Amino acid sequence: MALWLDAQVDLGKKDGDGDAKRAVCVGLSLPQYGGKRALTKPIQAGLDSLGRKCAFISYDDFYLTHDAQQKLASENPDNIYVAKRGPAGTHDIELGTQTLQKLINCKEGETVVLPKYDKSAFDGEGDRIDYEKNPEKKIESGPVDLILVDSWMLGHQPVDAVESKAIADNAGMEFVNEQLKNYAQWDELYDAAVLIAASDSNTVFEWSKEEEKAKWEAGASSLSVDELKALGDRFNPCYDAYMENMAKNGIKDQVAPERTLGFKLDTGKEPVVDGAEASVEMMTRIGQILVRSTAKIELLEYLS
Repeated sequence: MALWLDAQVDLGKKDGDGDAKRAVCVGLSLPQYGGKRALTKPIQAGLDSLGRKCAFISYDDFYLTHDAQQKLASENPDNIYVAKRGPAGTHDIELGTQTLQKLINCKEGETVVLPKYDKSAFDGEGDRIDYEKNPEKKIESGPVDLILVDSWMLGHQPVDAVESKAIADNAGMEFVNEQLKNYAQWDELYDAAVLIAASDSNTVFEWSKEEEKAKWEAGASSLSVDELKALGDRFNPCYDAYMENMAKNGIKDQVAPERTLGFKLDTGKEPVVDGAEASVEMMTRIGQILVRSTAKIELLEYLS
């Protein structure tokens, strides 16, 4: 994965303005409980070995403040999807847009303050960290080569609400679908994307049960059976409405297919690609990346 990301930096900005100082922004979509930590740690190590500076940021960092989330919930009392943080509509779109734009354009000698969300605040309801009250927790970034933005819902785009069974069968999902239109502001900032999907929402729910059970058996804090059910009730319809569309079409009209690396995870979280044609396409793409990266490494070794 690090080699593919390294190749994206070499390809530069999708607008082709030729400004090598602007960071390349890549979206990473991965279902909840899909193994984010297991994926991002080797990515970081790989990019470090290639000499790339990378800023990691998540949609979670752009959640509404606790007060704003409470207000949203009170304005939509019958909508379980925005009763708590998570689905579309519970993020600060302006904050995310401004932060990503500042990171992309950050130059030598400049720094960008990165927002951070504390999920443990307010007994687990969560809140954005107030840096004025907690200056020791402030996170800043200087100029980077690559920005990796991750979320379980990154790449989800609005669908026809009339034709979507997931929306028609779940009251409140029409609001989520409408809110997704605002995330186009973030989608248009991505130069490339890694889109990882599960086969269906039930697979994601099974992963959640397995992981929470393992936490419980290890004596760590974990979700109860009722909390897990509530989690599935709120998130499964989102996966049903948008994940397969993302897997088939990528981030349509925003990220080019040739700069999209997409695949699915099976129930054991192993990567699979649908169909022989897709497999050939992926192997060709990976081969091209390896050729570029090998040549680059050989050149670096020669110059050193």
